[in-house]
Amino acid sequence: MTKFVSKRARSIFLLPLLMAGGACAAENVGTSTQPLTIKNVQTWTENGNIVPVCWESPGFDREKAIVKAAVRATWERNSGISFSGWGDCPRSGTEKFVRVATSSQDDNNGGANGATYGLGMAVLKSAADGEGRLLPPRSMIMTFNADGSADQGRVEYIGVHEFGHVLGFVHEQDTPGNVEGPAHCASPGNEPDSRSLTTYDRDSVMNYCNKNGNMSGELTATDIAGVQAVYGVHTAKALGRVKLPPGTPAAAPLSICDAAKSARARNSPAAPGLERRCLASGGH
Repeated sequence: MTKFVSKRARSIFLLPLLMAGGACAAENVGTSTQPLTIKNVQTWTENGNIVPVCWESPGFDREKAIVKAAVRATWERNSGISFSGWGDCPRSGTEKFVRVATSSQDDNNGGANGATYGLGMAVLKSAADGEGRLLPPRSMIMTFNADGSADQGRVEYIGVHEFGHVLGFVHEQDTPGNVEGPAHCASPGNEPDSRSLTTYDRDSVMNYCNKNGNMSGELTATDIAGVQAVYGVHTAKALGRVKLPPGTPAAAPLSICDAAKSARARNSPAAPGLERRCLASGGH
């Protein structure tokens, strides 16, 4: 579940497959200086880094498009993970997806909220899993203002945060790094049986108490380092491209400032962070 608070501490945890029973990945709060953390879990590396996604409920086309674009511009663009599908969920069969339900809410919390039922590949569900049950099988639920006026930044945050849980990451504030406790961000306690991947990140998209107040889907540099530690770096797909002759020099990589300009032109959630890095490097 996603909260609307001032900041979000982020820690990356991959929950054990035993969590497949459906613990809800709700948003909590906390702070400190300790590494990003990961638990024993069935990660998407066991599925070729492919995450199949489908929408369980009709409607909310605007919000669905924002979520898809934000997830692809963050987790997918910055790691070796790939999200596929994004169509309607099948109503029968055993093919498994991250099945995302949607529902309406009032205009509280920027008009959007969410919750994920499990972490890592434990969230995969098929239509057959719902046979004999009142509700269809759900991996996640997202709720939006019924009149379509949910704040775009908030919707981006919900998408990136909840799909961070899908990748196996837990709330950053629920780690030993949260040494300040409630003074920074409330937390139910530390996640046991885990190991750290990065330094503690007060501003992670997985932290309830981040500086953006849970109104931006922007990844921090530490978020990116954490996801790459698990899923590797992004590599461009060569499908449909013309092969260059042997010996052709590689194109020069974009500078951080050029990358920031490109992100801003695309209205990418990553733009603010890239622009800060550009300024820090002496660019403009």
